[in-house]
Amino acid sequence: SSSGRRDSAGRREEAKESSMTAASQSDIMADVHRLESLPQVVLKALELINDPRSSPQQLAAALSLDQSLTARVLALASSAFFGVTRRSLSLREALVRVGFSAVRSLVITASVAPALDKPLPGYSLDRGQLWRHAIACGLCARNIAAMIGYRDREEAYIGGLLHDIGKLIIDRHLRAEFAQVFEMVERQHIPFIEAERMVIGFDHAQIGEIVLEKWQLPAALSEAVGKHHAPLTASGTSLLPHIIHVADAITLMLGIGVGGDGLYYAADYEVVRQLGLDVQRIETLMA
Repeated sequence: SSSGRRDSAGRREEAKESSMTAASQSDIMADVHRLESLPQVVLKALELINDPRSSPQQLAAALSLDQSLTARVLALASSAFFGVTRRSLSLREALVRVGFSAVRSLVITASVAPALDKPLPGYSLDRGQLWRHAIACGLCARNIAAMIGYRDREEAYIGGLLHDIGKLIIDRHLRAEFAQVFEMVERQHIPFIEAERMVIGFDHAQIGEIVLEKWQLPAALSEAVGKHHAPLTASGTSLLPHIIHVADAITLMLGIGVGGDGLYYAADYEVVRQLGLDVQRIETLMA
């Protein structure tokens, strides 16, 4: 019968979509495993930073084994970005000037800069747009942390910096599906991240959490990145996912690295309320 043929066609279409999603998920996870880990120099530097017995000389010696990374660290440390405007600093001077608390942020920023500076056609982001968004979100997260008295401002900065790192993986798989995701967002009035999950089986926040775990970064930081679009679902009592969520929203409202998906995420008022932020404080953060 015609209804039987329609049912059969429908089942074939569902099976096809399920197969495509399964293949996509497998490809995405393969890409995660192919993604380079943080360089051994960076991992050694982070180990020294976490050791209260280590010295600036030891840290400088470890970082100097990677000349490219050293150059990026010095460029950042000698800029207003880290509150230092003097040029021609030695590596040891740079580490002493910014302080060990900020060195962790500086080293991670320098190590991920080349990856975040790439274009992401799947998200309609030109070269440099994701990098600018990451930096702005990191700075905003640091300022929110300072405003509310959060215990670790640099942790908030790193979370903001890396919150969209999963887009590097999802991008290649989203290019052919972007129109479908966008249509779903428009037609069903759902957040872009939900449409990502429905079309390709993963969202960029979930992949970001897996990437940070692969990089051996702290579990609380990994979860905060994974939950930055749904911070109220995070385990524990840390406000880090809340901070990243609001910092991301503010950065997007300012139009920094918006891309094709940027205006299709909902900011959660309850998250804003739990952080104790009001209109005046948010305007201050934006300014």
